[in-house]
Amino acid sequence: MIEPAPPPLPARPDLRPGEDIAALLARTASANHTTVRELTGLQVHSRVWEEPPDDLLHRVAALTSTAVDELRPATLRGAYPGMAPERARTGRRYAGQPATCPQCQIATVAARLNIVVLCPNCGCFLHDAYFPHPSHPGPDIEAVHREMLALCSAGESQRARDRLTRLESLMAGLEHALWTNWPPLLPGESTLWREAVVDFLRWGLQPGRVVARPPYISATTLALTWAASATQAAARDLADQIAIMGDPWLPAGDLVPRWPDAHTGCEAVLSLILDHGIHVGHIPTTMRRNHDPLVLPEAARTIRTAEAVALTTLVAQARNSDLSIRDIHTLHAATINPQVARLAEHITEDVDTYRRLAAHLAFLLEEGLPPLAQRREALRNVKMIPHGVIEKLPAAAAHTPDAGRLAAAWVWLDATLGRPAGGPHAQMAPRLLLAFDHDMNPEGRLLLRDWWQHHLQLSATVAVDALPRLGRAHGERRVS
Repeated sequence: MIEPAPPPLPARPDLRPGEDIAALLARTASANHTTVRELTGLQVHSRVWEEPPDDLLHRVAALTSTAVDELRPATLRGAYPGMAPERARTGRRYAGQPATCPQCQIATVAARLNIVVLCPNCGCFLHDAYFPHPSHPGPDIEAVHREMLALCSAGESQRARDRLTRLESLMAGLEHALWTNWPPLLPGESTLWREAVVDFLRWGLQPGRVVARPPYISATTLALTWAASATQAAARDLADQIAIMGDPWLPAGDLVPRWPDAHTGCEAVLSLILDHGIHVGHIPTTMRRNHDPLVLPEAARTIRTAEAVALTTLVAQARNSDLSIRDIHTLHAATINPQVARLAEHITEDVDTYRRLAAHLAFLLEEGLPPLAQRREALRNVKMIPHGVIEKLPAAAAHTPDAGRLAAAWVWLDATLGRPAGGPHAQMAPRLLLAFDHDMNPEGRLLLRDWWQHHLQLSATVAVDALPRLGRAHGERRVS
């Protein structure tokens, strides 16, 4: 049985240009001294308003005396059919933290998207309900914003979807690599505006903190990545620059010489490798520095892995050997993606790379040049640390859910000085490992370190003992 349409409400405000259907309902409910929930049984912030079913659309049409064909473009799916709402930077904004225009005060359907940062009616910067908008001059992004809105309205266009996918990836990556002086300031952007954006991101990107991006943040990352998102090649080049700028440290001049050019730096690093007897088995799968966390920050992972690949190549070169990416993949037993392979070759053209590689070698020398390849081989299949060891850990760590597997992943990282890839739990969430490491305290870490050192000794003994048996087995083979 079809439910009869409700009668029109006494007060029926008109739908404003670009207004969101939920905003119209909220104004209608207020004008009639009621609430959206009482009118529809739904909260005003419910996601159902992104793509309301036909029966709900007809109900709203009856209540407001607005045609269904006028209401449909007031929904997110009706206005922007090609968007992917689940994406963090280009998708839906958190409904409980709306962005509104300070001038025309209209809650537009476009403002449901994080990527929409200017009012589509008057062109003003949208303001967040909770985070204050900078008072400093911001970038001129009107032209970029107009192009972006046209792309978002392109329906099911594959070209539009592909570009938005690239844009999402670039915006997310740039958040970790944005500096006050890189990329260069946009037209109209003041230094104080950029400083406000960088400060917010340093705060918002702290582990465990999840915050919706205010429009001024999205405006900056959108404008800085829009042009590069146009093609795969341009997006790839910017992604490589972002990976490098995500970890732009340099060793102090008193620790590593300031070589005049890349060739001189390369020769110096090759000499260090030979002088200290460094072999490819000494190189980890990623490069860590003193005081780095157990799992590197996301922004540093790509470039540090590329440096490990580049250093492995140099060690082989110093010993008159050539290693391909496939060879290094086999040696590290860990995936080397195309970007890492690309960067490993590209960064060797920069003299600063050799200063960083020299600092990484100094760290490995301080560690005593451990045989990391052997450790990786011995620990790769250790998926669970024995319960008797776990129960001796500090209570917070011992009582962590899945503590045996977490401890095995911790042992892999601590012993191999590398990355989770190639280990027994390569896909384990970094936040879980970091929390487990925090709960262990120094005594717990020492206990697990003693365990894996003892395990390596046993593995080496078993390997040595197996050699004579293998020899005897071969010697006793009979030929009939």
